[in-house]
Amino acid sequence: MRVSPALTIPPLLEPFTNADTISYEMQWKIHRDGFQRDEKMVIFDLKWQKSSKDLWLIGCTNLGEICIWKTPNLVLSDDGNNSITTSDFADDMSRAPIFRRKISSRILYSIRLHTPFNNTDQTLLVAAGDDGVYIFDWNKQILPFLESGRPNVPNLPITPISRFVPNPSANEGKVEINDVQIQAHHIYGAAGDSFGCYKWDLTKETLVTTYQSPHRGYLHALALTAPCNQRSLLLMGGEDGALSIYDTAHDKLVDAIDLSNSKNTNSNAVRPRTCPKRWISSCETISDDQWWAVAGEASFLAAHRYIGWKRWYDNTLESI
Repeated sequence: MRVSPALTIPPLLEPFTNADTISYEMQWKIHRDGFQRDEKMVIFDLKWQKSSKDLWLIGCTNLGEICIWKTPNLVLSDDGNNSITTSDFADDMSRAPIFRRKISSRILYSIRLHTPFNNTDQTLLVAAGDDGVYIFDWNKQILPFLESGRPNVPNLPITPISRFVPNPSANEGKVEINDVQIQAHHIYGAAGDSFGCYKWDLTKETLVTTYQSPHRGYLHALALTAPCNQRSLLLMGGEDGALSIYDTAHDKLVDAIDLSNSKNTNSNAVRPRTCPKRWISSCETISDDQWWAVAGEASFLAAHRYIGWKRWYDNTLESI
């Protein structure tokens, strides 16, 4: 089971009258723990989603829940004194989530929002965790509840329109998905087993293939580059300390960068000796500038400009 610290959640401010200017620093001290009123709840991932009327903050939790908060309308003031102006506070906003649904019996680690290229009227909410991947139609299944004024009707079920479950592992009866990415009509799930990363076809609801890290390490993080000529790179990182890079159009490994023995490694007696000195828990890319960044254990942070990007986009980078 993946272990991760709770996120530090930004504040949700109490209502104020229109055009009141308040000190953000003061409000932070008062409301810094506002979102986490439930002491048993650990929020593993957060995403913003904007509708025509409101801005929503969506979280997934260790309780297998999707939680959604309606955020206040905040406008930065122009006085330059680290203050904000609040407006349009007609309702009494609660710091508790206004939408809270249990969709899994186990932990949820990652959420994404995706608009299919062939259906711009549809937005998919994708949640992944110990029981696999769940997909919901945001516009039809969730947004109507949020805008109804009664989103937390008790015991009202919400059923995913699709679900993807990893194959049973030889060593584990159930295989968790620690991170998820979605692009075009494919879903990628970073798994905690020897199969590595699962690639599913969203339309056909079938498994296409799996991507393995060179050392078959337990995966924690995925990142996709923006498409170029209908091709993308998928970056994978995990406990073997290697950043693996796959060409998703041809399902080929094009590079593997060993980061496990980077300089300034801090010792950690808690980790088994068989584990590398550094392992990757998060990764991100900026495709236009050919930069990637990874972070992990022992305050490990690395950022690099990847010269292989240009060669790959020019179709000159061969698979390894």
